[in-house]
This record gives sequence, structure tokens and C-alpha cells, in this order.
Amino acid sequence: MNPEYNILFAPYETAGQMWGYASGLRSLGIEATTLTYLSHSFEYPTDIDLDLSADTWIEKLNSGVTIMRHFPQLYANHDIFHFWAGRSLLPRHVDLPLYKIENKKLVMNYRGSHARLGSVAKKQNPYEELMEKEYDDEKTEKYLKRASKYIDIALVPDHELYPSVAKYFDHVEVVRRATDTSAIEPTYPDPRNDAPIIAHAPSNRANKGTRFVLKALSKLEETHDFELTLIENSPHEEVIQTLQQADIVVDQLLRGTHGVLSIEAMAAGTPTVCYLRDDLIDTYPGSIPIVNANPNTVKPVLSNLIEHPQKRKLIGEKSREYVVDNHDKRVIAEDLIDIYNKI
Repeated sequence: MNPEYNILFAPYETAGQMWGYASGLRSLGIEATTLTYLSHSFEYPTDIDLDLSADTWIEKLNSGVTIMRHFPQLYANHDIFHFWAGRSLLPRHVDLPLYKIENKKLVMNYRGSHARLGSVAKKQNPYEELMEKEYDDEKTEKYLKRASKYIDIALVPDHELYPSVAKYFDHVEVVRRATDTSAIEPTYPDPRNDAPIIAHAPSNRANKGTRFVLKALSKLEETHDFELTLIENSPHEEVIQTLQQADIVVDQLLRGTHGVLSIEAMAAGTPTVCYLRDDLIDTYPGSIPIVNANPNTVKPVLSNLIEHPQKRKLIGEKSREYVVDNHDKRVIAEDLIDIYNKI
């Protein structure tokens, strides 16, 4: 029997993960609510959207008033506060000491740039410099140190981010990215298709390595037949449809770990190309069927997939099975319950 928790996920959605975690818990009978301060451009669902977008000082003042008006009820109605993107309900984490007065459980989910330290990333990743990312380690460390005084457990999605967060938190757990596999119908690549559809989502072209993807495909179009689809500024539902229609998906070539797009593409039964750092491969559960490629190898990797349609289908089938076993929202919810029970 699962515990009777009432969990609040807040305040910013990242790649649909806050909703995925909460809905997974609800499917197991746990009370879980998502609250967002800003509507997401990809139209991810949420239970409460305060829509606090503000440009002028008057709008910012009104946003602050709105938060304070909701805070007492949120505080009273929940016993676990699962925060996202390094933020809590009030600015500068001023609310964190308040939860300890009534022994509320506090979890912080770190997802990426708001917790990644440049000093760590540059040592680990040979392609870090190609992302043209400017780090402010002093600011990041200040936020991590401040939160670590009150947060019971910090969560990261993989071991790429783990070292940055573990420098400041005594208890860090890896909880994988989640997706609802029951909502994504797999459509495996047709091995009779000699001109595959290749999809790429350049949400951040520098970080995704989009220029290397396009350069490789520009060379390949001289000798191979394929169709390129770029996924940009599309609602999440349309993104899933594009992933289902594709024969190959290219995620990112520089970060060294996969993102949510890879998980969703694999759930759709589509072979997925992404750069996984050598030192991280054994940290993923099981044998991850992502097709590994970096800026130096993406051209021959894509060439091989274009030329072998039966291989695409086999990888797609393994990919779907892998995500169902390791990333379905109900599987992740079980992991979350185990973590909450430790606090």
C-alpha cells in the first residue's frame, strides 16, 4: 500500500517532466498537484497555471501579490514540496526555512544549466567548448549552497549533472526522465522505405549541435535519399506526431547525455541518434539502444542508418521496449515513492 502523501510540484515546468512525475504518482494513488508560474510555449499540461509573466514593475508587483495570496493554502495543503529548476515558491529561497517549522519534506529537482558547473562540465566533456555556453559558477554555487541548507534530497536526471550537484548536497539521487508510454503509440520504421524521414529538434541550436547535423546531412544528400524535418516552435502533441512519423531522430551531439526528446522518440519506436559520453554509458539502466554519435561521427552513423532500413526497425523495437521498462511514468513514480520514504 502506498503512503498517503500530498505532493506539490512547482514552480516551473521543464520538458513536461513535472507533469510526467505528478501524473505517474497519481496513477499509483498518490495525491500530486503541479503548479507553474509561467505557461510553457510547448503547451505542456498543468493543474494550476498562475501565469505570472511580467515585464513592467507593476506586473512584477502584481505577480508577487499573487504568489503570496496562494502561499498559505499551498503550505497548509501539502506535506511534500518537490521543487523544480532550482527554484522554490518565493524568491531567493526565502520560503525554505518555513517548511521546516512543520517538518515538511523538501525535494529539489535539478535539470541542467541552472545547476551545471562550468568547471565540472569542461573537465568531463570534450565537446563542451563547441556549445559556446557561458557559465557563471559563482552564481550557481551560491544557489546550490543556499538550497542545500534546507533541501532533504536533490534529484538529477542522470550522472552527467550529478557531480555538479553532489558538491553541495549530502543526499543526491538519480531519477530518470519520464514519459507516458501508453500515450505514445509506437510506429516502427518501415523497412521498405528507402528514403527515410530524419527529424531533428533544434530547440537550442548551439547546445544541440544542429550545425553539425545539418553539415552531415548536406554532404549525405549528394549520395543518399532522405527527407529532413526540423521540429521548431511546435506544441508538444505535434512534436510527438512528428517523432512517430520519422524513421530516424537526431537529438543532441554535444552534451554527452540524452534529453527528453530521445526518450519520447524511442517510445515512438524510432531509432534515435545522440551523443553519450563514454564514461556515462554504463550508468544508464540496461543496454541503452541509443545510436551514439558525436560531431566527428554523425555523418557515417546517419549514412549507416539510411542504408540499412531493417536495422532501423530493429533498433526502433528495442528502443520502445527500453523506454517502457525504464522511463515509463509509472516506473519513475515507484522510484519517487522510495525516495520520499527515505526523508
